[in-house]
Amino acid sequence: MSRATVRIEFEGAPRNETDDVLEVEVGDSISGWVEVTATEQLKLNGINIQVGFRAHGRGDEDRVHQRISGCSATQLEAGQPERLPFECSLPDEGPISWNGKVVKVTWEVLVHLDIPWAVDQYESRPFIVRPRRFFDEEVKDDD
Repeated sequence: MSRATVRIEFEGAPRNETDDVLEVEVGDSISGWVEVTATEQLKLNGINIQVGFRAHGRGDEDRVHQRISGCSATQLEAGQPERLPFECSLPDEGPISWNGKVVKVTWEVLVHLDIPWAVDQYESRPFIVRPRRFFDEEVKDDD
């Protein structure tokens, strides 16, 4: 049983119409907030908010995440939500999200609750990173 509920929300960004997943382009910024509500009094060494991607499929899984926000040691009271904002710029070079048969690339916001002398709790929320769209004005010939 988890010792806290974790909710991850994105702010003001376009969503995929079919499944309400955030969609952004490479190089865009994402922002939002994480809300942690303890089910019982809970002492934490810290709350870490990370953004990154994992490449997975058949075989190994590789993760590339960067800590972008969080807080140090704290104590949460049961039923009292703790809200932490986050903001992050995604790299211009990607990678883009990919859902292949053998390999998948999944971007996510990952929350790590560092619980002393207990099993740490992790929660994540995926989002989709698409290639940047070019408009006619952005692409010019060098004639």
